[in-house]
Amino acid sequence: MTAKAWGMTILFALLSAFLLAFLVGPLIAVLLARPHDAFVLGMRDHELWSAIGVSFGCAAIAALLGALFGTPLAYVLARYSFRGKRLVRALINLPLVVPHPIAGIALLMVFARHRLLGSILDGRLGIEIVGAIPGVVMAMLFVSAPLVVRTVEEGIHGVSPRLEQVAESLGVGPLRAFIHVTLPNIRPAIAAGFIIGFARGISEFGSIAVIAYFPRTAPVLIWDRFSSWGLKGALPAAALLLAISLIVFLLLTVLEARTSRHDTH
Repeated sequence: MTAKAWGMTILFALLSAFLLAFLVGPLIAVLLARPHDAFVLGMRDHELWSAIGVSFGCAAIAALLGALFGTPLAYVLARYSFRGKRLVRALINLPLVVPHPIAGIALLMVFARHRLLGSILDGRLGIEIVGAIPGVVMAMLFVSAPLVVRTVEEGIHGVSPRLEQVAESLGVGPLRAFIHVTLPNIRPAIAAGFIIGFARGISEFGSIAVIAYFPRTAPVLIWDRFSSWGLKGALPAAALLLAISLIVFLLLTVLEARTSRHDTH
């Protein structure tokens, strides 16, 4: 390796190390800040456990809905060419650039009780959105669905369309070809999309605080305690939520990796 190549390698390594330290360092600081006291207080906090249950349950539902509705959309974007395709993709990615409190306000404008959809869901079907679990799920779905669609679409691009064409030439319909040929090959991508959507849902705060402050999710509870009692009041909840989130994320990642290896054999 030449001197210039060594210089570039060292430079890139230093820049990479700086970014990794910037990303991981603050999280380690939360976990190591008076760990015994923080975790003991967090473990005994029934209100926190309830909020964590709301966060994880709603995030799982939102991720499942994102995979259910996002997979067909990802397939359309990956397989079909049509006028306005770029516009559709831009609209899908729009929630990624909209400030999250604005996303909450936008959902509130549609699903509030005095709005059209809100009046139908709440007044006629008895489904309460604002200030209820469905509102939390919708806020999480709004911010996570674009990531699910993008992940699944990348997986579909990795499957040759010829496999479906061969199946259809043997008399199999397009839907059955998708279910029996394409779907098994994109299961790792769907699993990865679910994990990303789940993680994104757990971390959501801004839109949830607008449309459904109660029942409180874990991020909303942490913010409530921080605004009331400062860092000392929020640290136990933050440390416990971070530890649980990391454990669950690692478990889901390992499960997704095993599923991917199983599908390739």
